[in-house]
Amino acid sequence: MRAQADAPAWRKSSKSGGGNCLEVAILDGVLVRDSKQSASDPRLRFAGAQWALFTTLTGAARVSR
Repeated sequence: MRAQADAPAWRKSSKSGGGNCLEVAILDGVLVRDSKQSASDPRLRFAGAQWALFTTLTGAARVSR
């Protein structure tokens, strides 16, 4: 089945597991959702610059532990 042109293509991190996963899709910014929720449930939307800052800061925190 092929996704619709305006439907997000969700993907999980290779580190996800145990049912506590987030999925990310690129569609007019970056969308984030809980993988346990249905496609129609609420999700977060980040602008590209916001997502870049978030991943930079969380990556830095992970390395400094």
